[in-house]
Amino acid sequence: MIGMLLMICLAVAPLVATQRPNATNWKPLEFFVGSWDGKETGTEGIGTGRRTYEFELGGRYLVGKNRSVFPPQDRKPKGEVHEDWEIFSYDEGRKLYVLRQFHIEGFVVQLRQDIASSTADRLVFVSESVENGPPGLQVRATYEIKGPDEFVEIFEVSEGFNVKLTNIWKRSR
Repeated sequence: MIGMLLMICLAVAPLVATQRPNATNWKPLEFFVGSWDGKETGTEGIGTGRRTYEFELGGRYLVGKNRSVFPPQDRKPKGEVHEDWEIFSYDEGRKLYVLRQFHIEGFVVQLRQDIASSTADRLVFVSESVENGPPGLQVRATYEIKGPDEFVEIFEVSEGFNVKLTNIWKRSR
């Protein structure tokens, strides 16, 4: 019996591994594909950003790469350069998107889509885990589409979800 189950699993595994995700699963995120220029404001000061999104690994993941520059300001006299990657995937079992953020400071945040707060023009993600962050840190990331070539990203942290950063992104031409 166990041998037969093992044979079935081995026979089906290649089929499952080569299947692409349902194209409709990516419809809400296809908007983001391309290059973006951003104006950023928040606790780090005022800065500018450059971001790209593209599908990777056979279309199974949407990968965003970001570089933000905050020039010298009162709060940070030396300024700051921040980099992060975002990797979106679709969890078939839970029927929702999962977002993993990798920050240059060493933080890795896994967030799940908040279905109740998300709409066709607004995707909301809440943290499931924060690696290398302070104990109890909670994160919420909201992406709100404002037009065909613009979206606002709000990054909130901890109790009460205090806004840490608000970014206005415009599609690069």
